[in-house]
Amino acid sequence: MAKSHSISIYLLKEDVTFDDALRTSEEMQGRRGLDDLGAAGLPVGCKLYVADYDARDPWWKSYLSIDRELKLQSQGAILFLNAGGRRFAITFGMVAHYLRDWKYEYDFGLIVTLNSVSPELLKSADIVRPLNARRQRIQSAKDSKLDVFGIDFNESVVKKLSGKVGDNYVNLFSSVTGANNVRISTKVELSELPELCEELIHLYKSKSYQTVFPELRNIAPVLDPGVRTELDNKLLTSLKAHDETMILSLPDLIDYHDVGGIKFSGGTRYSLIVIESLWDSYGEKLQTMTVDMLHSHHISVLDENSEIRTAYSLYKCLIWDCSIGDELYHFCDGLWYRIDKSFSERLLTDLDSLFVLSDLPAHNGLDEGEYNENVPEIDGQYICLDRKFIVMAGQSPIEFCDLYRVTEGKSELTHVKIGVCSSVLSHLFNQGLVSANLLLNESIAKEKLKEFVLNNIGDNSPYEYTAPINNNGYKVVYAIITKKDAELKSKALPLFSRIALRAAVAHLKLMRISVEVKLVKDCGNEE
Repeated sequence: MAKSHSISIYLLKEDVTFDDALRTSEEMQGRRGLDDLGAAGLPVGCKLYVADYDARDPWWKSYLSIDRELKLQSQGAILFLNAGGRRFAITFGMVAHYLRDWKYEYDFGLIVTLNSVSPELLKSADIVRPLNARRQRIQSAKDSKLDVFGIDFNESVVKKLSGKVGDNYVNLFSSVTGANNVRISTKVELSELPELCEELIHLYKSKSYQTVFPELRNIAPVLDPGVRTELDNKLLTSLKAHDETMILSLPDLIDYHDVGGIKFSGGTRYSLIVIESLWDSYGEKLQTMTVDMLHSHHISVLDENSEIRTAYSLYKCLIWDCSIGDELYHFCDGLWYRIDKSFSERLLTDLDSLFVLSDLPAHNGLDEGEYNENVPEIDGQYICLDRKFIVMAGQSPIEFCDLYRVTEGKSELTHVKIGVCSSVLSHLFNQGLVSANLLLNESIAKEKLKEFVLNNIGDNSPYEYTAPINNNGYKVVYAIITKKDAELKSKALPLFSRIALRAAVAHLKLMRISVEVKLVKDCGNEE
């Protein structure tokens, strides 16, 4: 009986040749290349490359003062083949980094998996939450449906899925994992691989997953090449403009304890994976960047000895969203997604009513703390409580709000942030939730807030400014300092920030706390 083997299969883009799919020696930054073994003994239309690394001492040999011979060696292979009118790359061992990641279809593995996996036999899911580029792997101890994983599909994008295949495909492969590539456990022989790949093409073209997994339909891949080209050009323009809403994030789950830093093509080493590192590395050269260069330039992930562990194209490491007309699009891990129109319209309906005309003074280039301290000098109704913390047992210091006043008999807790960067807004919305929850559930927190208010009361009435605290009468105000037009309302925020805001508002409403959002005019910062 044939044994099962685990193989990884990539689908090359339609105009990509076998040789064009491989990184050059310059792109590998001097790392030893692959040996071309040609096609001898292989099915027609195949080509084989082998990676045969030199044996070397493990780093811990000298560290542990071991005097006997110990060698580490690894090998791998890439098999290219033609099937179903397309070209495939099949990898054996740790050699995927030799492939140019902009030369294969980014959604191939995931769609094949969605169309072949049994919807009740899922084992794990990798998700990314674009709001803050947070990545997470969720695993189930037993075979489960997707809804058991507890994923909020309004806030997260599924990037990888694993499970057992449905009855229709068990003769080809038994288990499947899909992201960019598809990884399968199969008993098929070498001569049968073209037939297997033909079946994978059929699965890739199928739309049946949209019925089987309807929860994924709010965010669907953009397939029209003309639209993708237009979106790529908008992405490049915003990158050159240092758009603060853009995020830099490695497109995989990474063991960060093994990461010593990152390095851009031809650039210097950085310890932080943030968009500012990219801007600093390229400087004025960023203005000559093209979309093709976004694909060919890459970020190398380094170990503690500055050796390359893996590399990703710049294109795959950007997260951003934009619109064309009234259509909303999101870019993540090298793929453009169109947001379901009815879903985006529901967001506007839910959120725009929260946006009110700001009565806060305009911002004139001060940092956030200076701005908060300056507000009471302009409008004496406000009390500045910025950087006044309460420390609860087992918790980090918590700030009640940045600005406090009482309107219509309610304590108005205003939280202030400069800019519309997704990670900044994520912190802002969470700050409002944490503060409100603490005040409703901890009497010591209410007493501490009253103490802060009374110590900074100014010309305001002590009774009027503390009575709502005793009665749990609160309103949360999110004040966002931005150059964007206040008439945009929720459209001034990145897509996933809108989704996060809606989630925060829903939680606050359960606490019987009303919410307002103010877009404060920024006269000092560039966006």
